[in-house]
Amino acid sequence: SLKTDEGLAHCAMAGNEYGVISATFDGRKLQNLDSYKTQSGFFCISVPKNNVFNNVPRTWKATVAGTYVFLEPLSPGRHDLHTTVSVTNPIQPSYNYAADLTYHLLVNP
Repeated sequence: SLKTDEGLAHCAMAGNEYGVISATFDGRKLQNLDSYKTQSGFFCISVPKNNVFNNVPRTWKATVAGTYVFLEPLSPGRHDLHTTVSVTNPIQPSYNYAADLTYHLLVNP
């Protein structure tokens, strides 16, 4: 199924419908994250030899799907972006995962 554009696009989105995401920026909750779900167009990615996934080295056609937000220009100083995500897929349990990430950003003037 990954031999067609349709199969590749489906794979990129697989499991997302069972995902729950939340985020805070500098302690303030980001609202309406579901409205920021999107899928990219197709692009090429080059996989080098001896890569951590042990994939065949070559250039591959790819696409990604997920939740992406844009932050207003940030004031100089330290900022924290905290995200949590969990996917519990009852149909394909192999897609299940959870992540709790904090990004510490330092903005220089």
